[in-house]
Amino acid sequence: MLYLEKKYQKYLGFNDYWFLLIGIPVVSLVIPFLFFDEFTDPTFVDLSFRKLARSGIYTTLYWFIVRSICIHLRIKYPSEEDIHKRLSLSLLSTVVVVSFLCPCIEAAECYSHIHGWDSWLLATIRSMLISFILISVCMGIYESIYYLTLWKKSKLETEQLKKNQLASQLQTLRNQVNPHFLFNSLNTLSAVIPDDPDLAVDFVENLSRVYRYILEVKDNDLIPLRDELVCIDSYLFLLHTRFGKKFITEVDLEGLSDNLMILPMSLQLLIENALKHNVVSKAKPLTISVTAAGDSSLLIENNFQPKLETAPSTNVGLENINSRLEILGLPPLEVSQTDSYFRVKLPLLKVQHHANIDH
Repeated sequence: MLYLEKKYQKYLGFNDYWFLLIGIPVVSLVIPFLFFDEFTDPTFVDLSFRKLARSGIYTTLYWFIVRSICIHLRIKYPSEEDIHKRLSLSLLSTVVVVSFLCPCIEAAECYSHIHGWDSWLLATIRSMLISFILISVCMGIYESIYYLTLWKKSKLETEQLKKNQLASQLQTLRNQVNPHFLFNSLNTLSAVIPDDPDLAVDFVENLSRVYRYILEVKDNDLIPLRDELVCIDSYLFLLHTRFGKKFITEVDLEGLSDNLMILPMSLQLLIENALKHNVVSKAKPLTISVTAAGDSSLLIENNFQPKLETAPSTNVGLENINSRLEILGLPPLEVSQTDSYFRVKLPLLKVQHHANIDH
């Protein structure tokens, strides 16, 4: 069986149509000049044609035998753990085939008076040697290509698995943002409604814009900075409504280019982190500033006035952002702290075109 059907190509690791079409004639031409004394033969033209024809028949026969053995053994022993078994059986099959065919072919040539019976043994030994070399080269090529294909496939599967794991981690981190934000916003809204219904309406409108934005960017790894800043305006309105004069913000991003990308909701998380860990009161208002730090990062700074008792971490602050930055291959946050301030430097990414970068 020649196993020419496409369903057997996977056992070879590649489609060997051109390999057969080119390899067999080339090897058939090379063998006579390597193993026969063509240039010293007085009947060079006649013997060359005969030996080339003989070489072509031998090469084609052995090539397809080797090909069939490779396919058969890979079907029967597909596991990588069976590699030694496959190689051993391949060697044994080669010995059996050569030991049977070469004596028979040389005997047929003696019977046809191509050469005498007195040279049968020597011709058989030489034929077996040439056959072993031919089969070994052919089998070596097939095995090399097969295992190169397996290696590439394994590498691609490993990379895909890694990407899937990173995507899963990233989605988990994203999912942590929404419940935390919604919980705080609903608490604020419940406090505003009884005191100022008109302000509550404005609060709901801004909350709607912020939450719509979260839903729009939840599947994005990075977004344009200008889009994040539009969301932050609405988000800061919610916070000013909640804290009043106890909360002061300063945003100055003049000079930054328009082609900068940022982690979605990262500014919100940093502001939320500052609110979570610092005192916010009339006596000690919390001031948060957002400024440009060079042309590829933002500096978020707040006056440092830590709470005596802090709520348990919900993993949606600095750890969340750093994890997302690491997954995307971006540098981590640069955090610095003194007795008077807490600073976080958030990296941005420059792009050539203004477009969302999807995972």
